Parts: sequence; structure tokens; C-alpha cells
Amino acid sequence: MDTAHKNLSWTLTLLLLTGVLCNEWKVQYKQLEVCAVKGSFAVIPCSFYYPNAAKVQSVKWTHERNNIYTGPFIFDSGPRLRVVDLKIFVPNKNENETMKEGDSVNLTCINACDSSALTWFKNGEVINKGPGLYFSNISSTDSGNYTCSLKTQPGVTSRIININVEYGPKNTSVSVRPSMEVRAGSDITLLCSSDANPAVKNYTWFKMGHGNEIVGNGSKLHFREIHPRDGGQFLCRVSNKHGSQKSAIVSIKVKAYSSSLTRNVLIIATVAALLVGTTVIAIRRLNKKRSALRTSQETDDIQNPVYVNWPMFENNQPQQENHGEGKTTELIYASVDFSTNIKLEMQPQEDSHDDRDDVIYSTVCRAPQ
Repeated sequence: MDTAHKNLSWTLTLLLLTGVLCNEWKVQYKQLEVCAVKGSFAVIPCSFYYPNAAKVQSVKWTHERNNIYTGPFIFDSGPRLRVVDLKIFVPNKNENETMKEGDSVNLTCINACDSSALTWFKNGEVINKGPGLYFSNISSTDSGNYTCSLKTQPGVTSRIININVEYGPKNTSVSVRPSMEVRAGSDITLLCSSDANPAVKNYTWFKMGHGNEIVGNGSKLHFREIHPRDGGQFLCRVSNKHGSQKSAIVSIKVKAYSSSLTRNVLIIATVAALLVGTTVIAIRRLNKKRSALRTSQETDDIQNPVYVNWPMFENNQPQQENHGEGKTTELIYASVDFSTNIKLEMQPQEDSHDDRDDVIYSTVCRAPQ
């Protein structure tokens, strides 16, 4: 082939290739800007065209930082992908600032790609949709962990923001163990409880009456072996940095010692005294019998009545003189009775007052003139 034919051949080939590359091979993108939330998925649509006689063997994607030509494509400027975070914050408030019951609070979730396709969660439960969450009068029940997420992809969430609503004491009450009515000598405990955030710091117990006397501090008021005078009306007052509250009054009634118990004690004491007395009497009788037996063995029989006649002379004259003058003599009669049960002097003195049979009777009579 001569030089002219060679040049013509190369020219035709170049023209054919130029027509193919410029008119039949191309790539098109429907979106030149693609936005996606971090952690979600993104779709970048594209269309490419090639000659009917050609056969596509592979399709590849590349990033601008490693844009190296490796095949017959003609590279065009591709779409731009932007990755953003879901952001949640509290406008006009520091996150570390204390939120008090009654405050107004606004939560905002920002999705730079699409702010309308958002869902709010509290402690994992769906509570609202949209970019904002507003509390006009926040309460303790609103405390919890809040997040926002993509409506189409609930698994893609923002960071957690914790709302901790503080408040003063409420629902303060007193409970009594074992009960508000007990017997004297029992142990009893009064417990004070309250709902507060932060927790109650100070507890004060009052006994109602003259001056409402302060009777204790702390969440418990304990009586050991309670006395009837300890009974009465009680309440507790609690406080934290946001305020204070008093409980309702509880009445403690202390029953006096049981009358049946006292009666039983008296019966036992009486029975014991009777037993002791009976034992003493039995012992004394036994000793008395033993003593009487010894007396009967150691003494002889003593004769009963002994009569004595004794003449009395007047003017202290001798007996002979009165007989001589023939005057009448005055006689004195005496009778003495000795009991056969009389005891020896050695008998114990404690029995003498009981032995009425041992008394000695004597009668002295003056004879008539």
C-alpha cells in the first residue's frame, strides 16, 4: 500500500473513532448535588450511553481524589455528595443549665439535607414529628432522654440529650410501723417520704401541741419501748433547694399496759403468797406437834385441883391465943388448876400465845365471917 492509501486509511479510522466517541458514548447525572445524613445511605443516579455494536464489560465509580483514567470512558464532572450530622440542641439555654418545673423549653433537630423528614423519640418511644419539640410548661414527667431521627431511616439518630427537670418536694407523707395504735412498751417507727429532685436534704419532725415541739431529724423517727406519754400527733417537714413541704398529721395512740395482764400478775402473786403462807403454817404445826410430843415424854402427870385452907388470925395474934379465947377463925379458900398440857420452860416462846389451854387459873375466896 502506498503512502497515500495509508494516510487515507488513518484519516477514515480517526474520523470514525471521533464520531463514536463524540456522538455515541456519554454519561448523564440527574442530580449534581446529593446530600445524606451520616450513617444513612445515599443514591447517586446516573445514565450512560454507548454504540449498539459495543458491549459494556464493566462499570466503575471513582472519587475525585483518585480520578485515574483506566478505560474508554470520557469523564465528565460528576455530582457532589455532601454528608451531614443530625444536630439537636436547646435554643437560648445551656445544656448544663438547670431546668425547673414550669420553665418553657424548646428542642430543635437540624437535618441540613431535609428538615421536614424527622421524628422525635423519648426514651425510645415516638412522641412527635418535625424539626422542633416545644414545652410551654415543662414538668417532672417530661424528664428523660430525647433523640431525633430520619423519618425514612429510624436507625439513623442524633446524639442523646437528657432533660432533667428539677422540682421542690411533693407527695410528702408519713407511714408508721407496725401501726399507729400500739401497746405501751412496744417499738414503733415513723417513716417520712417525699418526691423531690434533687432528693430531700433536710427532714424535721414535729409533735403537735404547745409550741409544736421539734422531736427529731432524719427520715425516721424511732421510739423504743414507747410510753403512753409519747403518744400524740406528729408530722414531718422536708426541703431541698427548690422549696419545702409538710406531711399530713398522723396520730399515734399508745395503749396503757393491759388490765388483764395486771390481773394475771395479781393472781399469780396472790397464789404465790398463799402457797408461802400455807407452807409456813404447815411447818409451824409440824413443829408444834413435835414440841408437844417432846413435852409429854419429858414431864410427869400433874394433879388437878389442889385446895388449900389457910386460917387467918386477926390483929396478927398467934394461933394459940385465938384458940384459947374461943374466937372464930377466918378461913381463906384457894383453888389452883394445872393443865396437863403445860409446857416446860424450854418450849419455844413463839407457841405460847397460841396455847390457850396452858393458861393457869386461880381463885381466891374470903370466907364469910
